Amino acid sequence: MVHLLLGLNPASIVRVPYTPVVNNPGILTAAEIGLEVHPLAPVYCLPSVGSFLGGDVVAGILVSGLHRQTEVSLFVDIGTNGEIVLGCADWLVACAGAAGPALEGGVTTFGMRAEPGAIERVSILPGRQKVAYSTIGGIPARGICGSGLVDTLAELFLHGLVDRRAHLLNGQEQFLLVPKAETDPALGRDITVSQADLDNLMATKGAVNAAIDLLLENVGCSWREIHHFYAAGAFGQYLPVESAIAIGLYPDLPRAAIIRLGNSSGEGARQALLSRAKRLEAEAICGKLTYFELNAEPAFMDKFRSSKFLPHTDLARYPSVEKRLARQKSPRL
Repeated sequence: MVHLLLGLNPASIVRVPYTPVVNNPGILTAAEIGLEVHPLAPVYCLPSVGSFLGGDVVAGILVSGLHRQTEVSLFVDIGTNGEIVLGCADWLVACAGAAGPALEGGVTTFGMRAEPGAIERVSILPGRQKVAYSTIGGIPARGICGSGLVDTLAELFLHGLVDRRAHLLNGQEQFLLVPKAETDPALGRDITVSQADLDNLMATKGAVNAAIDLLLENVGCSWREIHHFYAAGAFGQYLPVESAIAIGLYPDLPRAAIIRLGNSSGEGARQALLSRAKRLEAEAICGKLTYFELNAEPAFMDKFRSSKFLPHTDLARYPSVEKRLARQKSPRL
């Protein structure tokens, strides 16, 4: 996006070796890039680390304060791409990869953005016969957004309606969320979640989980050493934490350690606009950050396969989920 703003040819970003024309453009004037404001107005673009780790991630690190902490912390921004940063005041490592559009409503049968009418919360009531849900704006359902899809998979798993590979039981190909009578009249049909929808979500969560695992392994850390987990972006702000942990998208950490940052890229840009010290801090972050190339790591696919279970192949990594499953299975007195 910075290349397009500055009128630079972005072709090198999408071709091996994926090198930007410039990582730190410095301060320019509005006249230099054709902005229709005062021609001498200064324009500053936050620096990037490379083709897949842009100024939005640097802004997020700046806002989180991860780069100033003595303990190891993790920053995650999940969208079409997943950007992950691990580190502390002494070091920072990062990776990025295609998380897929499943969490942005891009590939699900009834997927949509987080707009009015989108199903954002789902719970399955005792007896597994009734689904409770809420939509953004409280209006009839038009589709389902990422947070609703994560909720749905978590509920299906915890109520024994899918196996640990997220396969619907008894050969079913879809699960009814909202009957036609309750949906927006313009939609005119049931809203369902298909097996293909669940498979896409599992691929997304598997990629994110495997990337985090690989970063931790390469710096010699374990999941238990993560002091803070920063969830950035609109998705991170509204994603139900317990459901994200239940499916293995988030690590099973003390809940106080999971911090929602919201629009950290926007807040980081605001801070950089108002403070020269923050701009220098952003540039120092780039100087400290080491980019880790997932495509060059043979172990990634092994970890990806291990991550495509609910919540993970190693269930012991998710003790709170184990307890929830045990409660669901125990007979009610």
